[in-house]
Amino acid sequence: MSMVSGVVGGVDTHADVQVAAAVDRNGGVLGIESFPADTAGYESLAAWLVGFGPVIRVGVEGTGSYGVGLSRHLHREGVVSKGSGWWALLGSNQWPLPCEGF
Repeated sequence: MSMVSGVVGGVDTHADVQVAAAVDRNGGVLGIESFPADTAGYESLAAWLVGFGPVIRVGVEGTGSYGVGLSRHLHREGVVSKGSGWWALLGSNQWPLPCEGF
């Protein structure tokens, strides 16, 4: 896998699986992969993204609570995540998640 100067990730969250896509700064798709929706899966997903290069930001789509665990994990890893579920509309200061609202 070749390294790029910056990686942006996007994750579609589900009850049992997280589907992640990684793109470069020009929007070129670097990869798409599925990971279990558990702690081991969050760790694997983060390592997979970092394998492409420095991670700039990750967008985590979540309906209800599906994206909570992953968002928290990414935050602990120092990755900036942006929520895109209904809770993101509330703003980060109104929801106890370590992600920014739109």
